[in-house]
Amino acid sequence: MLRLRHCLPGPSAIRVLSSAVASGSDKAGAETSEGGSSQQGGRLPRVTIQPAIKRNPTDLLQALSDTVGVDPTAPHFAFIDDPAMIPSTAAAKRHYYMAKELGKRAARQLAEEWPTLFMFDRDYPRLSAFRPEQQPDPLQVDPTEENLLKMVEQREVKDAVMLYERMRSENKDVSDSAQLALFKLVAYYNGENVPFAEWEEWHGLRNYGESKYNEWTNAGIADLLYETLPKTAETTSILVAGMCKFASAESVQRAENLIKEMLEKNQVPHVEAFNGLIAKGDHGQWTWALAQMKNVKVKPNIGTWNALLSANTKLQSNSERKSHLAKLLNEMIALGVEPSLTSYNIVLEGIIDTREQVAGGTHGGMTREEQDQLEDALSWMVEIVSRLESLPQLTIQSPECNHFFLTAMVYASRASNLPLAERLVALYESEKNLVKMPAFTVENQFYTRYLRLYIERTHSINDIEEKYKELVPRLVGVTKTLTREMCEKVRNAPKWSCIRRVIEDGINSRAMTDHKQSSIFRKILLDVSFLNLSISEREEYKNLVKKLVGAWVELSRFTEENTKRLQIKMFPATVSECALMLHRIGESDRAYEMLETLLDEEAKYGETATITDQGTPNYQSINEMFQDALRESNASRAAICLEILALNTSRNKLEPLAAQIIERYEFISSKNIKSFCIL
Repeated sequence: MLRLRHCLPGPSAIRVLSSAVASGSDKAGAETSEGGSSQQGGRLPRVTIQPAIKRNPTDLLQALSDTVGVDPTAPHFAFIDDPAMIPSTAAAKRHYYMAKELGKRAARQLAEEWPTLFMFDRDYPRLSAFRPEQQPDPLQVDPTEENLLKMVEQREVKDAVMLYERMRSENKDVSDSAQLALFKLVAYYNGENVPFAEWEEWHGLRNYGESKYNEWTNAGIADLLYETLPKTAETTSILVAGMCKFASAESVQRAENLIKEMLEKNQVPHVEAFNGLIAKGDHGQWTWALAQMKNVKVKPNIGTWNALLSANTKLQSNSERKSHLAKLLNEMIALGVEPSLTSYNIVLEGIIDTREQVAGGTHGGMTREEQDQLEDALSWMVEIVSRLESLPQLTIQSPECNHFFLTAMVYASRASNLPLAERLVALYESEKNLVKMPAFTVENQFYTRYLRLYIERTHSINDIEEKYKELVPRLVGVTKTLTREMCEKVRNAPKWSCIRRVIEDGINSRAMTDHKQSSIFRKILLDVSFLNLSISEREEYKNLVKKLVGAWVELSRFTEENTKRLQIKMFPATVSECALMLHRIGESDRAYEMLETLLDEEAKYGETATITDQGTPNYQSINEMFQDALRESNASRAAICLEILALNTSRNKLEPLAAQIIERYEFISSKNIKSFCIL
């Protein structure tokens, strides 16, 4: 406070400032009068304060976001709290995000069950968000219509049903409006609680939760409520829509019969009832439903068109299916109905028989028929993307709208069409697109396919590195397949910064625990010319080698009973290659300590074995260290290398090496070379 007071102007300073402003204003007024201004007598110009601009609560945040933009090198905002724990793989992201969310839920449950422990608070005004209240128990709460409607509003399906049954058993009156509200809820969710996909607050469970599909429950609470309520067009349409949403052969047939009963009573079914029957019924049922819609003059909506598109994808003939889909789209556009992204997604999936046929691979793994279908899909995609690019805005009209982007990217990657894939990415990231895919799941698959296609079709290692760092691990999780493809690129076009990033991502994703992938890492590092690196790059190379070797050695030493399941024994080739890498960075003592373990029988066959007895040491690695030992005139190290080679190398290869030792040190006669090798 003292510092703040000194910064504020005192009364004398304020008087000085006021007089200066007044004199300056008089002077400015006089000059204006002399210049022929409309102001007279030196009066100050009139200042009008404009009214405040009305803004939404998030407008400021949106302005900041638009100004700053997205940092492609930063991690996802959900993991930025602890940089040391930023996950790299999709599985790690799932565990990290779910751990945070479930921890928050556990804390909230504690606050709900023991509110007295959190009563000492001084916040003002009181924030109800920090005082969560426990959900009322339907068996303990007062059986009133008000409590029932609260549960319906909060979409507590099973609790609302339990309270309703309790009220009926206690002969409590329930109004028709309350029963109708409960009936709508029960019919929409088939008497089950809200699935994870519709959870609003808990994003992790919404993205990762798996909700099983269940068929319509016959003679359930929805049917009982329907019998209680008046048989109006609204109530019957609600029941029909629910039966078709959780379709079974029996429920769809019953839905058709209910629509027929409504028509016999001169009731007009709602469009949702027709949509459900069209989407889930067979060819005869949906054609009959269309005819009845025309007769009773029910105007179709976008859901009707999507249901009709879905129904046509069930046709067996591929040519007939494509013809019907094309006619439907043209009819929609002719009537002024703009197809939604869900409409386009249904069309793309209908062109090719099954989605699994385009799940991955190359043209070489497809039949001629599948190639023709893929070419048709690409032709449609080009037209669809061009139309979407011309629209002023892409809005979400159903929960399945985001599936379009993944389906289109699957086809583009299958056909190795990078320009089309880049158009899809640009369309998805544009400001006019309001349809977003769920993070860490669908969005991860979308960008993973795009990145792999980009790596495949791009030759410049600089462009590949830039794109890789832009997407990994923010949007794309590190996988073994992605790491292997990047390793192939850096082996063909070595670039140290890219090599370092790929291997570090491999460490974070535990790819270095895989024998095949770890061998690729070592070969890449051994191919790097250490002397051609800059000083800073040499330090990075040294640190990376030490980190890798240390990790492999540590994993091999889990020999205790409680850690045995975590042990990953090193192969002899692993030991020899690690020793060579250490030798190249100046860690020769440690390198030869590792080599000597190859001569230790207990290290291979004992209870505390750290090396597997499968495979042989890398001959090139041992030979390089052998030659360096000769140049350094170190006979003991040269002998260690020769002894290791003698275990698995033929005599023809050993004799020249033994001759080099004899020639170098002249400690035995050349006549004894053969006997030395045998020994």
